[in-house]
Amino acid sequence: TFILPVTVLDSIAKKCAAFLWNGPDMGNKMHQANLHTICLPKDKGGLGITDLKLWNEAAYLGLVFKVVSKESSIWVDWVWAQHLRTKKFWTMDIPQDCSWVWRSILHARVQAAVFIKYILTNGATTSLWHDLWCSLSPLWKHSEARRIWGSSFHTDATVAELITHHQWNDRVLNLTNSSLKQAILKTEIFSNLPKDEVIWKLTSSGNFSTRSTYRGLHTSGSRVRWHRLVWGKLVLPKHSFTCWQAFSHSLQTLDRLKQKHITDSTNCFLCPHNRENTKHLFFECPYSKQVWNKIKLLLSITTDERTSNWEWRSIFKLCVGQSTANEVLKAYVCAVVHNLWMERNYRKHNRGTTSPEALAYKILREMKLYLQTIIDNVLDTGVNKSLLERIGLVITYKHKDVVNCSWDKPEQDFFKLNCDGALNSEGAGYGGLIRDKD
Repeated sequence: TFILPVTVLDSIAKKCAAFLWNGPDMGNKMHQANLHTICLPKDKGGLGITDLKLWNEAAYLGLVFKVVSKESSIWVDWVWAQHLRTKKFWTMDIPQDCSWVWRSILHARVQAAVFIKYILTNGATTSLWHDLWCSLSPLWKHSEARRIWGSSFHTDATVAELITHHQWNDRVLNLTNSSLKQAILKTEIFSNLPKDEVIWKLTSSGNFSTRSTYRGLHTSGSRVRWHRLVWGKLVLPKHSFTCWQAFSHSLQTLDRLKQKHITDSTNCFLCPHNRENTKHLFFECPYSKQVWNKIKLLLSITTDERTSNWEWRSIFKLCVGQSTANEVLKAYVCAVVHNLWMERNYRKHNRGTTSPEALAYKILREMKLYLQTIIDNVLDTGVNKSLLERIGLVITYKHKDVVNCSWDKPEQDFFKLNCDGALNSEGAGYGGLIRDKD
């Protein structure tokens, strides 16, 4: 685990952002989305780029876990010999003269405590006062616990003082403080383990993982419904990026540029009589509608055109699933969005104009050539064949495997019902057969 200073992480993040928006020249071009949005997971509306600060934070938590679990390593042995000795990790104060790494590790204790769990078997290696073995721990900071047990147990006492034959003994059962008693009784004792353990809650194995911890720390943001469309398996990367910009509202449309006082005009470049924004540009613009209609006609799909929002919803529904047909539809939708944005930019920079018919033909031709090179050996279903034949692809189809089902005859004068069902991304089916003995 490597820990980096925050200033280094900030410098790296700035360089990565500059490269993302400006390319190799690393210029000062305006950033179209903030770093927080970019670093969100793809299903939460981001690009899934690693947030270095958050990763660094996860690495610190890993060091905390290494110390409290007493991992077998030279570094952990050195920490216990150099920094802890007779001190208690969870309750010690932060020294004034310690290194910045050790100070950062001690600061990370509060956050790490959320993900750490002590597994008790006999309590022999778990500190009664200073370890996090119950919900009220550390008990050293619990005034009632110190009042009740302060004179009975010394500071180095272990939880073994409260356990007899793998059960909580009378010292717990006779407690008069109900909150303390209930907190201890709710702590499970595992009699089948050889010794007390410390586990990391975010992994099934109980071992620390920087990746799983990073994901656990990434709690901000909610899932977006469009991520499966944008990041479809057959969608070209440049198309995915443009669509991500559109859905995350990071495209530099004229309405956004005017808000930043960069331009005064907001007239759409595709139809000069309307205000340009993301919603208008891709669905409400007469030019865009003509392109969409050409594409939808070839793909034989219909959408709800009452409003642009309804049309997006109907497109999302058409693209739900991971079948070949669904993935092809995602690729075409993203291709249309990307090419409309490129046409808009060509007009903005006076590079000429393309008619809706010509742009639709360009999209269909390019997508056919692209899909022909990557699609083959497709499952033979009516939906897949119908769509791919309309596009004009010549591919090989594979058939579903036949599953043989055995059937035992019923007794004389009885009937038996045999039934089965199946579910996949394309749909579901259910069937039954009633027969007598003959």
